[in-house]
Amino acid sequence: KWQVSTAGGFWPRWSRRGDHLYYAQGMTLMQVDVTTAPDLRLSAPRPLFTRKPLRWSLIFGWPPGFEVSPQDDRFLVAHAVEERTDKSGIMMVENWMGEFARP
Repeated sequence: KWQVSTAGGFWPRWSRRGDHLYYAQGMTLMQVDVTTAPDLRLSAPRPLFTRKPLRWSLIFGWPPGFEVSPQDDRFLVAHAVEERTDKSGIMMVENWMGEFARP
């Protein structure tokens, strides 16, 4: 076992090539560079970006993790959008599987 973070973190994700480890620390996405040859070496964690807080509380500050693109150049994270003023009504869709049926 090796300690990666000096200030805690959640939702770790490996890059596809295995040369970076990403994790959430508070509202910030962190990156640690990883090399395995000739020995395992971990860089100091560095912040990539900080996201705005969501309008609802989450147990660890982020939605259930985040995802990294296969090219390690983009991240999928939830973020708050402008709040809707019209909160009336419910939309119910029945037989939604029928949309996939072949004629």
